Amino acid sequence: MHTEGRKLVLQDLDHREQAILGDDKRRILEMLDGNHTIKDIISKLYLADGSVSFKSTFAVLLRLQAAGLLDARSGGVLQQIGTASTPHDGQPSPVLRPLFEVPLGTEFKLPFSSLPLFYLLSAAIAVVLLASPNGALYDLHPTLFLRVDSSYHLALPALFVICSALLTVKGLVKWVLLALATGSVYRPSLRVHWFGIGLGASDNSAYGLGKRMPVVAYTLSSGLLHLALASLWIQIFPASPWADSIKVLAVLLTFASLNPHRSSELTKIFTYFYDENHLGHLLPYLKNRSLFAALDRSAGIRDELRYVAYSTLALLWGMSLVVFSLGIFGRNLPNLVLAILGGDLGDRASAGVILLLLSSVLLGLAADLFGTLLQNIVYPLLTPLRRAGRSLKSKETYSFDKAALHKVLETSWFSEDLSPAGLEFLLANSHVIHYRKGTPLIIQGTRGQELFILLKGEVDVARREQTGLKRTIARLQPNAVFGETSILKDGLRTADVVAVQDVDALVIDKQVLDRLFDQGELKEDHSKILAKIALTQYLSTSQIFKELPQETISLLRGRGTVEKVPAGHVITQEGALDKSFYLLLRGTARATVEGRQAGSLHAGDFFGEIALLANVARTATVQAEEECLMLTLDSDTFWEILSENIGFAMCIEAVAELRQDVLDPEVAHV
Repeated sequence: MHTEGRKLVLQDLDHREQAILGDDKRRILEMLDGNHTIKDIISKLYLADGSVSFKSTFAVLLRLQAAGLLDARSGGVLQQIGTASTPHDGQPSPVLRPLFEVPLGTEFKLPFSSLPLFYLLSAAIAVVLLASPNGALYDLHPTLFLRVDSSYHLALPALFVICSALLTVKGLVKWVLLALATGSVYRPSLRVHWFGIGLGASDNSAYGLGKRMPVVAYTLSSGLLHLALASLWIQIFPASPWADSIKVLAVLLTFASLNPHRSSELTKIFTYFYDENHLGHLLPYLKNRSLFAALDRSAGIRDELRYVAYSTLALLWGMSLVVFSLGIFGRNLPNLVLAILGGDLGDRASAGVILLLLSSVLLGLAADLFGTLLQNIVYPLLTPLRRAGRSLKSKETYSFDKAALHKVLETSWFSEDLSPAGLEFLLANSHVIHYRKGTPLIIQGTRGQELFILLKGEVDVARREQTGLKRTIARLQPNAVFGETSILKDGLRTADVVAVQDVDALVIDKQVLDRLFDQGELKEDHSKILAKIALTQYLSTSQIFKELPQETISLLRGRGTVEKVPAGHVITQEGALDKSFYLLLRGTARATVEGRQAGSLHAGDFFGEIALLANVARTATVQAEEECLMLTLDSDTFWEILSENIGFAMCIEAVAELRQDVLDPEVAHV
């Protein structure tokens, strides 16, 4: 580890991997010695500063993990923290994807870095691009692409040489830009493509500068370098017979460099300016909603303007590529056909390859655009189409006898403590349905009042956001219960549940539970079921818990304690040393500090987190103002969930900050 100004540059021993962090993260790094857990790190940071950023702490750990810079002991602090990749984390466009790379070292380092020189070089690239004489660079439809002296004999060697020159010079310029901006060039390499060879390097350090202007300048310069190089060639050699071919290839490489559907110069700048949550929605919105966004603004998508802006850029990119490709193809097709039909063997072969190249570009583009258009049209029709398909792929079955069903109900969290009479009532009034593989048992956005208990097979639970992004929440196995939230209210289903293999499920209708209540001796069973459903509904819809995986929800249900607290009961006592986390499911409570009112707590509020984070005594008293329903987590369960779910930790942080702003600050230290 070494410092560069206000940055920390971390490398492995072989200098193959590196990560750029701010100098303010030094304390976190010092605790990554294999002896500190997430709990230790958070607690020490809170005690030292009086506050702590979960997002910042987790971001450091995840960045180090992604770069492979945590050893086995230090990596243990991460436990099961996962990184949700975005659609832009994948491979670049096939045009720019190298066949293989040859490392040229681990790091090229300059004795200095200079942002003024960096900006000067970036400005020079822009000037070269804009100074094309008489707009020669922008006459993009030549009829003699890779054809000289009425022949295509040199077309393939010229293609390889021109592309290699463009890739190599661009790589060298990017090395200089990186060196001037950061002082180092990491992982330089020679990249071999099917159409040429070039130079490359890791440019992650440019996005770790922490300043917007260098990132914007670097991204724009990198994306437009091919065009700038073509412009420079035209200015130096205006009569060159290869000028038109250089222009065309430079434009094609530029389109590939700015591909909004792949990892590219364009998506990298969005990666810098957008958080991970927004990045994950960009491509789904483009593919599913972009064409009709202006006509339907009723979806209520948060921050939709940024998705519209990205979609607009993507559509402009696609339309520009269509116009360019059709122009090149149309103007060169007659010459290519003549060469294939009447030329010698070399001319035919070269012309055939060029025709195949241009056709591939057009077909690939047509596939992308048609796919986007088709998805935009199909997306609004998904729900009715899937509903129709479900009715064709499900049927009532009697393959489970009463004894088997009774055993399932006895071991299910939903009915494990019901009376024998209550179990018998449910069995007598429910039915088993068989669903074929791929059948949706529940369809998001539809109404339904059935509860399902999985008897055989597995199902996937997935939620489709308004932007079109689909997240798989969990895979459920036999004994799982789902669909229970519809029992409490007549609302729309909030997720899809789809059979990943042939499944059997016990289906219990809401009317059955209503009739259970009407059975005088079974009212207590009805109350138990509703209490469990209420907890499950809260866990699945609360801002704090709704993104947690199914395994974590099961942990909360199994290890969290739900209890009723009467009005006037003291839940936490100022000065007490208990270490529990409390979530108010129903009712209201008030917090007092030294006898003074410090704030009110309502359903959905939590308290007790500071005593756990900082390992201090309670600094406030919380008393129920009316009968409350509480979920209590012990210290071990709280930290187990916190250290495995970054969303949970960040939500607690956000809500605590909001409470500090809105209420008396002391209420946040309950």
